[in-house]
Amino acid sequence: MGVTGRLAALLLAGVLAACGGAPGDDTGAQPATGAPRGEVVDFTTEDGIELEGLQFGSGERAVVLAHMRGSNKGAWADAAAAFARNGIAAFPFDFRGYEGQEGRQDENLDVDLVAAIKEMRARGSARIFVVGASMGGTAALEVAVQQKLDGVVAVSAPAEFGGIDAVAAAGNVEEPSLFIVARDDQPYAQDARQLSEVAGGQVLMFDGGAHGTDLLDEHHDELIAAIIGFVKDPTAPRE
Repeated sequence: MGVTGRLAALLLAGVLAACGGAPGDDTGAQPATGAPRGEVVDFTTEDGIELEGLQFGSGERAVVLAHMRGSNKGAWADAAAAFARNGIAAFPFDFRGYEGQEGRQDENLDVDLVAAIKEMRARGSARIFVVGASMGGTAALEVAVQQKLDGVVAVSAPAEFGGIDAVAAAGNVEEPSLFIVARDDQPYAQDARQLSEVAGGQVLMFDGGAHGTDLLDEHHDELIAAIIGFVKDPTAPRE
């Protein structure tokens, strides 16, 4: 599917009129100068690992943002500021082992993500959406089986990562789901098609081969608009 129709309408309607700024920097913990800055939040997982996140905005609807392998919460910071400007609280966080966090990298991703979700619920958000990039998307599908969510977005998610079988998880996902990927990003484009079929979700494909949050470099406004559109109306067609 191309980025047309409803997505283009969202852009023309000015969903991102206030977004501004350059794409997020994977090494930074905050968005560009002049953009809303996140509140540093420390929280603890069920197995006692202390992690750090950034809360942008507040409200009933919230998006928990999970980063990809080799990245950190800063990769989502610019997008998180855009979500907050559109009335959606956003919470990018670091998985264990990243950016000086405790624990070993790429283990117990679902445990970390569940803790982030619970933190946002404790802070007053009743409607929780999870958006994960690459390994974060795989974890998001697993967590959607464990937690009652309002929707899940998997960006360039592999079918398997760190012992998580995303295909098996997708078969048990009841929430609305959206799978975003670049059409030349293989094998993840094929994984997205398979996962969407199993989950009964939708696929949104962008041109090029960018992976995970690197899509923000090539399709910044379109990617953010797609996620905002999904959060505001999870069942609307994305074509």
